[in-house]
Amino acid sequence: MPTSSAEFLEECAARFEGQLRRLEAVAQRTTDGRWAEKRPPSGWSAGQILNHLIKANGPYLERLREASPRIPGGPRTEPVRYSWFGRTLARVAGPQGNAPAPGFLAPDPEGPPRGVPADLRAQLTTLARVAREFARQGASVPALRNPFFGMIPMTLDDYFLVLVEHHERHVQQVERR
Repeated sequence: MPTSSAEFLEECAARFEGQLRRLEAVAQRTTDGRWAEKRPPSGWSAGQILNHLIKANGPYLERLREASPRIPGGPRTEPVRYSWFGRTLARVAGPQGNAPAPGFLAPDPEGPPRGVPADLRAQLTTLARVAREFARQGASVPALRNPFFGMIPMTLDDYFLVLVEHHERHVQQVERR
């Protein structure tokens, strides 16, 4: 268990990179038909799951870019801080959760063709880079707002906890398909 925000953010960066490698490995060994197959019948295909992740990541990345560190400094020394909302959202959106996606985050009916879309590859790469940038900057980050429920404040650690757990949930789903 990481003891500082810097350690936690470095761990998240490594997890994003690992999740991307896992998705690419699945795409390499999956046929087009299996990639588009929906399971269970009312569920999403692997391609639709990745499309959902692209849609869900965009607003988080925009907020992170706005708060991106601009001040050089030493590593973040503050302890990991999660809010009640952040922990709860990570739990329901993560691997053990079963929260339905809001309609505006539903994937396109077809989803992308087989393979990891360039958009998702870029998002995961950016998330890993931004996590490391925040880990190395010692200045405090102002409170962030949830990108979908703007009145709800979240910590920087909440943002990354929700994102990495949400990705893990869906990477596991793609691996099972």
